[in-house]
Amino acid sequence: MADTGTWSIVRATLAKAPPDSRRNVFWLFFASGGMIALQIWDVWGRSGAPATAELLSVAASVIGVAILGLTVVLTAGGAVAGVTVQTDSDEEQNQLTPILQALPPLGFLAGVLISAGLALLLARGLLGLHPTRVIFPAAIQMFALYVAWITVRNTTRLLFDHGERRAAQAARARAELSGARMHVLQARMQPHFLFNALNTIAELVRTDPEAAEATVEDLSAILRASLKQGDATIRPLR
Repeated sequence: MADTGTWSIVRATLAKAPPDSRRNVFWLFFASGGMIALQIWDVWGRSGAPATAELLSVAASVIGVAILGLTVVLTAGGAVAGVTVQTDSDEEQNQLTPILQALPPLGFLAGVLISAGLALLLARGLLGLHPTRVIFPAAIQMFALYVAWITVRNTTRLLFDHGERRAAQAARARAELSGARMHVLQARMQPHFLFNALNTIAELVRTDPEAAEATVEDLSAILRASLKQGDATIRPLR
């Protein structure tokens, strides 16, 4: 059974992505790791709640922004899988479904991490960090949190629209299958009806010619009505 976890979907999606997209994601996480390494170096040798809050704030914010960037790359759709939500191709729809399933949880995770970083930054301010060193990073984190919210909203809407589209396609397929079964059933029934009617007429010709003549007229009327109504599947009982 295939692994359908979010990170497995992300790995599979990036494996199919164009080289430019994979390179952008690589540099995004490389820069994020560099920023965290610089923050570890900055607080090296310091201890206590202020240093811990500062380190965790930067780490949470940077990781959150990195995941948000990954989500934005995946949201591009065409840059990753070469598909859009408007496509009618079953193969492309099947490619798109797991990508859309992974986007909302990624955006939500990014928002949680950025929120945690913002909360830790505010706590660091209460522990003695100069207000000017709190306001500017806090503004950046609030903007990133807004982008994360927009990303979750848009990707959830994409997933919902995609689900509705797939449901409509499934309903059309069921209706077409039902119609095909009805036509097959009619194709099987009509020859049997005609053969039975002809056998009845053949029997009546020998025993009751007048009834045979009436039956031929009735059969003619039935066939004429059938041709007139064409492919209609519902006919009056009479």
